[in-house]
Amino acid sequence: MKFQFMVIASAVLFLSACGGTSTSNNSSVVSDSKSDNSNSEALNVPDGFDYRMHKDLTIRLQVLDHNQHPGRFIGVQVFEPLETAMQNEESSAPNLSAKPKLILRGQTDGLGYFEDNIRLPGHLKEVEIQVSQLGIENRAVLSIGNHDLFHEFK
Repeated sequence: MKFQFMVIASAVLFLSACGGTSTSNNSSVVSDSKSDNSNSEALNVPDGFDYRMHKDLTIRLQVLDHNQHPGRFIGVQVFEPLETAMQNEESSAPNLSAKPKLILRGQTDGLGYFEDNIRLPGHLKEVEIQVSQLGIENRAVLSIGNHDLFHEFK
């Protein structure tokens, strides 16, 4: 009997410590703010605003060597470009320890073409592309306009 009393007393203490006691105070928080649909300044969202946080992009590249022959099985890398804010503030020389963020890696086919669909962060306005072909201008910073991006390295 003494053991049962201790168990019940312990359960009551536990429930009261955890807030398990029952009270009939059903107060609720009432919001003072009212939704007013007539206020046109409440949300000033321009027409055509895109709420997505990403961009889908098709990248198409052609790589030609210095003799205008297709660059077969050439490595391709797509980077998020380094911002000018990452440059060394003390001089006009770039910060060599900063590295661009790699987004995509692949290689051209037997005819010198590369194509891939990627999803980019919505804040990007341009990408930096580098191909592993010597003897040509093998790096380009390209603006992201619509859903397709084509560039020819030659």
